[in-house]
Amino acid sequence: ELAEKGKLLSSCCPAFVDFVEKNYPDLAQYISHTPSPMVMIGKRIKEKDPKARVIFIGPCVAKKKEFQLGKTMGAIDCSLTFEELAALFESKDIDVEIGLNWTKYKSMVKELAPGVDNIMLGGFVEPQVRAYTGYGYPVIFGNSFLRDDATGLMILDSDGLPMTNGESTVIGECTPDFNMGWSTNIRYKRFNLSTTWSWQKGGQMYHGTYGTMQMFGATTESVNRDVPLHVVGIDYETGNRVEHDVDLYDWNQIYYDISESMIVDTDFVKLRDITLTYRLPRIAGFDISVSGFARNVLVWAKMKDFDPESSVGNNNAGGYFERYSLPNTASFGGGLKLTF
Repeated sequence: ELAEKGKLLSSCCPAFVDFVEKNYPDLAQYISHTPSPMVMIGKRIKEKDPKARVIFIGPCVAKKKEFQLGKTMGAIDCSLTFEELAALFESKDIDVEIGLNWTKYKSMVKELAPGVDNIMLGGFVEPQVRAYTGYGYPVIFGNSFLRDDATGLMILDSDGLPMTNGESTVIGECTPDFNMGWSTNIRYKRFNLSTTWSWQKGGQMYHGTYGTMQMFGATTESVNRDVPLHVVGIDYETGNRVEHDVDLYDWNQIYYDISESMIVDTDFVKLRDITLTYRLPRIAGFDISVSGFARNVLVWAKMKDFDPESSVGNNNAGGYFERYSLPNTASFGGGLKLTF
C-alpha cells in the first residue's frame, strides 16, 4: 500500500479515521485498507470457529462504534470499555485486583582488578561460575565441544563420538532477559481467590543432575540403550561431513562428560501461591474466615521435570549451578481467622 500510495495513514484508531474522513476528505484515500487490530483478531477467531462470540474489551469508547460498521465484517459481536466491565463485576458483587512488576536485566563486567580478566564465584575445578570481563554477570565457564567454524557442527572422532576443544571457555550466559511477577485477587461474594505468579525469560544454568542421569541411563531418553543414536558431524581426520549410528551408552559417556552438554535454558512460569478464603456470616460479634493454600505446586520450564530455581553453591553461584540438588518442595495448609 505504501509503495502504491506514496504515503499511508493508520487505520488502527477508529476515532482518527473518522476525524480524517470528516475534516480532511482529500486525505481519506491514504488511510490503510488494512482493518484495525481489533477487527483482524476477531476475524481470525471467526475463521477458526464460526460459532464463536467475540467481545472486545478496552479503554477506547470509539471501538463501540467501530464494531457496528459494515467494514468490520461482523468480526466483533460486542465492545465493552473497562468502566462497563467494572460495572458488570460490581453488579454481581465481584472484585478483581491485579498487580504486576517487571524487571529488565542488562549487565556487563567492564573491569576487574589490574591484570585480572576473570574471577571464580563458585563451582568445581571445572565447570565454574565466573565474573568475566567483557561478558554479562555472571557466566558459566567450562569445557566445550570441538566444532567446525563454518557449519557449527560437532567434530567427531573415528568412532563417531564428540570431542572437546581441550580448554575451558564461556559456555553459558546466566543473566535472564527479564523477570515478571503478577498477582491476582478475585472476590465473589464471600469467596476470595488469590494467586502469585512468576515468569522468567532467558538465562542459562549448569544442570549437572541431568547429565549424570543421562550417563547412567536414568532418564526416559537414555533408558533404551539398544537403539543406536544417529549423529551428524564433521570428521576430525578428513574435515568432511559424516553420519554415524553410534551406541547410545558410548555416546552419553563422552557427550555428558563435556560440561557444555549440561547448559540449559532457565525460562519458566511458576505458580508460587494460591489461596482460597471463605468469610462466614458474622457470628456473635465475630468475623470468621477460613482459608486453604498451596505453594510451589505448578511450574512450566524448559528444563524438563526439574525446577530451575533449585541450585547449589554460595550466593554468588546460587541459581546458576546445579548438581544433585533437591527440588523446591510444595506445601499445603489452612487457616482460621477470628476478628472482633
